[in-house]
Amino acid sequence: MPAAIQGKCPGCKKTLRIPADRVNQAVRCKHCGMAVQIRPKSKSDKIQESTPLPSAPPDVPQTPLPDSPARSKQAPNPSAPATAQSAMAFSTEDDRPIVRVADRFRSRRHRWIALGVGIGLLALLSTGFYFAWPHLGKVKTELLANAREDDSESAVEETTSPVHETSSTTSKHDASAVPSTPRLPTGGVFPRRLLTICVHNYLFANPVSYGEASGQNFHALTDKLARVLHVPATQVVELSDAAPGQRPAPAPARSKGKSGAPKEPPPRQSTARPTSKTIIEQTVTKFLNTCRPQDRAVVLFVGHVVELDEQAYLVPLEGELTAKENLIPVTWLYQNLEKCPARQKVLILDTCRLDPSRGSEKPGSGPMGPKLDSLLANPPAGVQVWCSCRAKEYSYESEGDSIFLNSLAKSLTQKVIKNIQEPRDALPVEALAKEVERLTATAVTEQWKAKQTPRLSGAEPQNGAAYNKQEPLPPKIELPSPVMASGAAASAKDVESILREIELPPIRLASDETQPVRIAALVPFSAQALQPYQADYTVEEFKRNPSRYPFRMAVLDALEAMRNGFNPHNDAFSLQDSFPAGNNDSLKKDILKRQMKPAKVLGLLMEALDDLRKVGEERDQEPSKRWQAHYDYVLAELLARMAYVQEYDLMLGKIRKDELPELQPNVDTGWRLASKEKLSSAKDVKEMAAESRKIFAKIIKQYKGTPWEVLAKRERLTALGLEWQPTH
Repeated sequence: MPAAIQGKCPGCKKTLRIPADRVNQAVRCKHCGMAVQIRPKSKSDKIQESTPLPSAPPDVPQTPLPDSPARSKQAPNPSAPATAQSAMAFSTEDDRPIVRVADRFRSRRHRWIALGVGIGLLALLSTGFYFAWPHLGKVKTELLANAREDDSESAVEETTSPVHETSSTTSKHDASAVPSTPRLPTGGVFPRRLLTICVHNYLFANPVSYGEASGQNFHALTDKLARVLHVPATQVVELSDAAPGQRPAPAPARSKGKSGAPKEPPPRQSTARPTSKTIIEQTVTKFLNTCRPQDRAVVLFVGHVVELDEQAYLVPLEGELTAKENLIPVTWLYQNLEKCPARQKVLILDTCRLDPSRGSEKPGSGPMGPKLDSLLANPPAGVQVWCSCRAKEYSYESEGDSIFLNSLAKSLTQKVIKNIQEPRDALPVEALAKEVERLTATAVTEQWKAKQTPRLSGAEPQNGAAYNKQEPLPPKIELPSPVMASGAAASAKDVESILREIELPPIRLASDETQPVRIAALVPFSAQALQPYQADYTVEEFKRNPSRYPFRMAVLDALEAMRNGFNPHNDAFSLQDSFPAGNNDSLKKDILKRQMKPAKVLGLLMEALDDLRKVGEERDQEPSKRWQAHYDYVLAELLARMAYVQEYDLMLGKIRKDELPELQPNVDTGWRLASKEKLSSAKDVKEMAAESRKIFAKIIKQYKGTPWEVLAKRERLTALGLEWQPTH
C-alpha cells in the first residue's frame, strides 16, 4: 500500500492521512474543506504504511483549488489503484500560499462571498445601464435616422432634443419626481408646436408668480415641455414679460461626428417682452394660423382671467380688470383655436392665482367664476382645454411657484407617459392630466388645507391628417416688437424722464423676480397731451439753489424720505415682512428692537408731510404744470405709505401680544405679512388712506392721457391692510 503520514487539520482538528508523495504540497481537508499543507515535524518522523484511504463522502465538496501552471499539467490516472484514486481526491496546489480560516464553514463562506460579489457586479451593471439608457437611446435614434436614405439631413437634425434642462431647473420641489425621462423615439421630426405665454408683473392687477429665481420657473418649464414632448426647436415660442434671469451662455453648436449624426444644440435663450394685448393677439394669431393639418399644437397661458357682463376675458399686462376694451375675450381665443388647421389643439390655462401667504396687493382673478368654469368645461369641437382649477377654486402658489405648473413639471417623466413617443402619436395629455390632478390636489391640501381640482375637457378629433415627414416645418415665429412711439405719439424718452423723477420702490417688499413696470413701453401717450408738461429746468439746477425753489425741494425731500424708508437694501429703514418661528421670548425682544425702524420711517414721513402741506398753499402759483402734477402724486403716495407704516407697526405689536395664528408642527416655518383690502388700524390711519385714494382719483381725472394718470390708477388699487399668515 502506498506510504502515508498522519496529521491534524488546523481547522476542524480531525486526523488526516496524507500520501507521502503529497508532503509539502497543498491539499484540501475532506472534512471541512480547508486548504492545508503537511510538513514533517523533524527528520526522525517515520513514514507509516497506511490502510486504504476511504473515499471522500458524497456531501464533501470536491472543488479543486485554482490551478497553478504546474498543476494544470498533471491529470489523474484513471488506471491507478483505488487507494491512489482516493489520495488523488485531495486537490493539490503547488507553490501557492495557504489561506487559513478559523471556522468550519469554510466552503459555505466561499459560496456566500461568491454570491455577494456576483450580486454586486450585477448591481453595478444595472446602475450603469440605467444611467446610460438615455444616451443609448440617442445613439439608436441617430443610427436609425442616418439609415433612412429618404430623410434629408435637415429633417434628421430636428430629431434631437430642441432644448435642454440645465442644472438650474432642479429645485427642492422635484425631490419626489421620478428621475427617468421619456426615452427618445425611433426617428423622424415630430409635428408638434408649443406657445407659452406668462403675464407676470401686471400694471393694474396683482402680480402672477413667474417661478423661483433659482431656476424652477416658467422658462424652465417651457424648455422641459418642449424636450419631453419632442417639440422641434424652431416650433417653440415663449412670450413673457419677466426677465429670464442669469442663464449659462449658449455653447457653440457642435459639429457632426464620424457617423454624421447631429449633436445636441445649445440651450434655448429667451428675452422678456411686454405681454400687452396687441403682442399677445398677434403672437397667438400667427402661431395658430401657421399650423399644418398634421400638427399637434399646445398653447399655455398663465395670467388673470376675469368675468364682465357674463363674458370671460384674458387680462394682458396693461389690462384694467373693469375695462373690457383693454382685455382679450376667451371666445376670441376659442374662435382662433377652432379655425386652426392643426390635428390636435390643446389649451392649458393656469389662472385665478393666489398665494395666501402674500395675499393680494392688488385685485386679481379671484376664485373661478361660474361663467368661466362653464366656458372651460365646454370647449369647441376638436379643442382640448386643461385648466388649473374649477368653479369657486383658486390656483394656488407656494413660495413663488405655481403648484399646478410644478405638478406638471414633475409629471413629465417616462413613468407617467409610459410609451415611447413616435411622430405619429397624439400628445399624451390624458396621462399627464391624471397625474397632475393627483399631485396638485395633494399639495394644495397639505399646504393650504384647501381644494384645487385641475380638469381636462374636450377631445381630439377622431380623424385627422396623417403624419407626413416630407412636409416642411412651419417657419419659425418671431415675436412682434412693442410699437415704438412715432408721429403724434410722445417719445419714450420724454415719458421716461417724467417717470424717473418720481420713481419709488413698491410699498410691499418686491420679490426677487419682480421687475419694475416699464410704462413707457406699454402705454402710448400723445405728444400733444404731454406738451404742457415739458421740463424747463434740470433738477441739479434748483438743487444748487434750494431757497429759490422751496416748492420743488419739498417734493424732492418727500421722495427721498420714501425712497430711503422703503428701500429693501437700506438696513437702517427697510421694513421686514416675514419672521421665522423660534423662541417666543427672544422673538419678542427682537420685535421690540425692530419697531424702532417703522418709528424712524414714520417720523421722516411725517416731517415730509408737514413740509408738503406748508408749500401746498403755493401749489397754484407754481409755474410748472409738471411740478404741480408731481406734487399731487407725491402727496397721495406719502399719505398711503404713512398709513401702511402704521398698519405695519400694529402687526409687529401683535407678535408681542401673542396674537399670531398657530403654526402647524413640521409644516409651517414662520409668519409672513399678507395684504388685504381693509386696514386694522385706528380711525385716523383709515382716514389717511382714504384721503390718499381721493387724491389719486383726482389725478386720474385731471391728468388724463399722462403718466400720472397711469401711476395713480396703479397705486390706487394697492391694498394697504395687513394680516399675518403662516409660511411653509
